[in-house]
Amino acid sequence: MVVNSIATKWGDLRKSSGIYGIGLFILIMIHALRLSASAASGPNSADAYKELNARTTANASAFYVYVDQDSGFNHGFPSGFFASPPANLSTIHVDTGCVDDPQASNGCSTSSAILDQKLGTVFRVSFDPQSLGNFAGVNIEEPQNYGSLLGAKQPTRIAYDLTGATEVVFDARSPDAAGFQFGVGGCTAPFMKLDTTGDRSHSHCAH
Repeated sequence: MVVNSIATKWGDLRKSSGIYGIGLFILIMIHALRLSASAASGPNSADAYKELNARTTANASAFYVYVDQDSGFNHGFPSGFFASPPANLSTIHVDTGCVDDPQASNGCSTSSAILDQKLGTVFRVSFDPQSLGNFAGVNIEEPQNYGSLLGAKQPTRIAYDLTGATEVVFDARSPDAAGFQFGVGGCTAPFMKLDTTGDRSHSHCAH
């Protein structure tokens, strides 16, 4: 499965104790910083300040779980592996720096010369073939290893608060039409088959 641009969208954000699902627990405070292009001189200053403004206000419209491997907008860690039976954990493989290639058998380019100017990198989760009745999956968590810390009664720090969030949206595809199920908080989407082509399936889970 290849996933890009996982984000939440919200209306009214309030401070309270809340959770953002699939193991992702988060508190968010937005302070919009606007810069003035008039404060600088030079032929490229207007474009530079326009880009800075876009970046500093991006979190006011969406809370990103994954944009690309190097993005400062990313939140959470793919550290919550789960499987049945437990030995099935070894069938899970994560690549946070995949360069999407619809022609590659595993979905990722093997060429160091390829640059995807639209997507950058994508988040790939792959699973070995599963026996009947077995399953495996990944929780996106904040802080890293949240589930293990919680189980060991260790401090987990203050969570992000996404009160007012209305949906989680993401684009995904699968080179072999994998079936999967996505959930967040109390919302679990139905099982679905992912598209095999470069036309990514768009799915969401909303309250």
